[in-house]
Amino acid sequence: MSTKLTAKIPHKVYLAFSGGVDSVFALNFLLNGKRDVHLLHFNHGTEHSGVFEEFVRDNYSHLPLTVGRSDGKLTSEADFREARYEFLDGFLDRRVVLAHHLNDVAEWRLFSFIRNGNASSIPAVRGNYIRPFLNFSRERIVGMVENSDLLFINDPSNDDTRFSRNLIRHELLPLVERLNPGFVGSCSVG
Repeated sequence: MSTKLTAKIPHKVYLAFSGGVDSVFALNFLLNGKRDVHLLHFNHGTEHSGVFEEFVRDNYSHLPLTVGRSDGKLTSEADFREARYEFLDGFLDRRVVLAHHLNDVAEWRLFSFIRNGNASSIPAVRGNYIRPFLNFSRERIVGMVENSDLLFINDPSNDDTRFSRNLIRHELLPLVERLNPGFVGSCSVG
């Protein structure tokens, strides 16, 4: 499984930062690479969003941070995504790093195939957004974060299989991996 970056990372970047393991890994990677990082955190207005924002403010206040907030009641995965990207779209003077990884690519391929019969991929570069970690597996990311004793927070909504993304992550993808070991690794980009 490759860990080759899928996009060139400039010196000055924004990082979409939730405080979760993926974005903490990305932050650590960027800081170890001596990048100038400005964190962008979005508060979705959910039951746990205040806890996440407080976690980010308490543990990462030594870095430049901008927080955005939902101005309405978000009810679906599409609403959450749209509101988050609307916030991130306001930052055009630097590239915005997103911490998507190989497992996200595999999940998206399954989701897009189920939805429209076309197993599309997540682009490494789209407009101002870059996703340099698309070839890093979630297992490797979690291992690196845990071995480095980095602080992160888990979002309990990531375990809620009422959301399609989570149903694919927790139930369908493990089944596909049982039927086709190495499926996730075969989704590498580039």
